[in-house]
Amino acid sequence: NYIQLKQYLQDIHSLRNFIQFPSHIQKNQYDIIDLSIEYLRVILKTKFVDKNQLKEFCQQSRILFSINIELAARIHLDMLDSKIRSWYQNHFNDTERKSLKVLITGSKTARYGFLAKAYFFTLLGEQHEGKHIIFAESIDNEPKALEILGVWLLDAKASKYFFNGDSERLHRDVLADAAQTHVKRLFQKSKCLLSV
Repeated sequence: NYIQLKQYLQDIHSLRNFIQFPSHIQKNQYDIIDLSIEYLRVILKTKFVDKNQLKEFCQQSRILFSINIELAARIHLDMLDSKIRSWYQNHFNDTERKSLKVLITGSKTARYGFLAKAYFFTLLGEQHEGKHIIFAESIDNEPKALEILGVWLLDAKASKYFFNGDSERLHRDVLADAAQTHVKRLFQKSKCLLSV
């Protein structure tokens, strides 16, 4: 809507002068706002969203936003490291570290590369979730988190007894191994049929 867009531009323009950013990020934030104001003016003037102009705006803003993204990752990881690493090094001996379990909670499924998982994978020398690191979604309190951890530990113990020492087996789909074997067979058959 043209009227709403025009109002939005006025709001951004007036807010720009009142927003105070820390000095070390101030220029980048103003550059993002100014780029947005400039692009909105073009849309209001032409009353049209040109695909090439939109693409150019997105590419320019991506460069500016990537600075914020990198800064956010560094700040988050530095904060996490300042709390965790000294605690990990000072409160656990080597034996305890080998049996340590870390439960990471989140409101939704963690995406590939989720920074908290990446941090703990590196700290504990792990390649994937399972043995020492667990991610649980939709957990918003400690009792629920402890319940998840308890079930996970119980599954590991049961798995170890049932699957000849493989404590990780019940942490993946129960049909996974058989499915993987059969999928290979299915596609080997189809490759043979295709090559004939």
